[in-house]
Amino acid sequence: MLRLKHIIIVVMVTTTLIVALDINLWMLGPTGAGKSATANNIGRAIGNRADFNEFGEDGGAASYTRAPQTVRFEWAGKFIAVTDTPGLLDAAGVAQDEKNIRQIVDYARNQNEVHGFILVINEQNPRLEGPVQDAIKVLV
Repeated sequence: MLRLKHIIIVVMVTTTLIVALDINLWMLGPTGAGKSATANNIGRAIGNRADFNEFGEDGGAASYTRAPQTVRFEWAGKFIAVTDTPGLLDAAGVAQDEKNIRQIVDYARNQNEVHGFILVINEQNPRLEGPVQDAIKVLV
């Protein structure tokens, strides 16, 4: 039986996704859900680099990503930007969640356009509550 390590849901994709020269995809989700791992897997797939690990990860449930980070790839004649973001529902509490949401929103405002959000949720602890919902509402 196939077991998924992460559940990935694309929350929003604009109609320009198919024709855009630059495609911006963002990872969103709780701390420890696997956002950085998912971003690295996308980088390995579209960057044709088995050793790709630009988005640091430690494999644990603790916070690792402290600020949004974007890596751009050229693929099939288009540029794809993948942005990893700090986790939500952080173990450091509500104040850290609010700081992370502010960072994500401020970083998003400096982008030309965000084409899609990839919501990453760990199947072992599928948390989609509070700050995760708040961040989605603010960004979408």
